[in-house]
Amino acid sequence: AGILVLRVSKFTCRDWRSRSDFAWDSHRRPIRTGEKGIGMRIQFAFAAAIIVSACGHQDANPDSADRSASDQTQAPLTCAMASYYHDSLAGNLTASGVPYDPTELSAAHKTLPFGTKLRVVRENGNEVFVTINDRGPFIEGRVIDLSRAAATEIGMIEDGVAEVCLYPAD
Repeated sequence: AGILVLRVSKFTCRDWRSRSDFAWDSHRRPIRTGEKGIGMRIQFAFAAAIIVSACGHQDANPDSADRSASDQTQAPLTCAMASYYHDSLAGNLTASGVPYDPTELSAAHKTLPFGTKLRVVRENGNEVFVTINDRGPFIEGRVIDLSRAAATEIGMIEDGVAEVCLYPAD
């Protein structure tokens, strides 16, 4: 049979409160404020300095300095399926109050503000710049409805729907 030995601290709660090298944290637990506490703070500061300096590391690739900001890719707002408006909707008022014109480069999005300019890029690399002027699409899995002109620009008329990524227009 094993013997369980419990070590009892030689300090009581009253003793903890009276010692000058201890303090209480926000949960009313004793913490040491003497020499060891300062050492931990120095270790933490040193670790934080290493992390911050590692975050500022520059890429040593000389070609990266030659690239312009417009050539560098940015993360898309979202990627999902896109569809386009049928020609029968021409002339109907959009949610922004402007009549739908199939020859304009416009689009519908559920949440982006009217007037937002987006770059829509299809998975094959074709892209078009559109302005949000309507709400939709209201079919699950679709992120944007394009005008017929915008859908033609990226070559999705035959397919009807296509995988696209949305980027803010520069």
